[in-house]
Amino acid sequence: LHDTLPILLFQFFFLTIRRPPRSTLFPYTTLFRSQNQYAGISFSVTVRGVDAYWNLKENAAASAGLTSDYGGDYISPVSKDLSEGLAVFDVTLVKANTTSYLTADDNDAIPLTQYSHSGIKCVPGIPSSLMVLLPGETQTPAENPGKTGTPTSQTAGVEFTFTVHSVDSNYNTTPTTAAVITGSSDSNAVLPSTKTLVAGTT
Repeated sequence: LHDTLPILLFQFFFLTIRRPPRSTLFPYTTLFRSQNQYAGISFSVTVRGVDAYWNLKENAAASAGLTSDYGGDYISPVSKDLSEGLAVFDVTLVKANTTSYLTADDNDAIPLTQYSHSGIKCVPGIPSSLMVLLPGETQTPAENPGKTGTPTSQTAGVEFTFTVHSVDSNYNTTPTTAAVITGSSDSNAVLPSTKTLVAGTT
């Protein structure tokens, strides 16, 4: 498979958590905007300690932890102390066509209020291989080996259909085009002609 998708430059995400002033019991909230991220390609998330007016507090003390609502996503490190008010995490989303929600927690003795953002849309990554789905098999993106089920038995001389997907390294279908040529270990098999993927599928 030679077709590829362009790689875009990614902007930093600024995820803010804060300790409210001691005079109030109500947590503060904040909003931030995110752009789509490619499955399998890491980007940075910055957790910031701020004051009541969203100014960076370089002396903010916290042991920040970052988690995703999808267990298969990769976050490194899992926890990190703020340094000069900041903690930077590397995040890799793996399941395309979903929205992942990241949550920042403070794990120290005087915790900051938990903060969750409004979601990051994950889109398919770079095409890496072709996946064949036979009757009886179902695609399972972001789960190794990318499909489940047992192929159903076929009768000699009776035609059946199968599906070919272009997938990224996490088995997400990639919306690309490529000419697909099929082959078989059965020298007498009647095979389809060359097919062109439409939105990554034929």
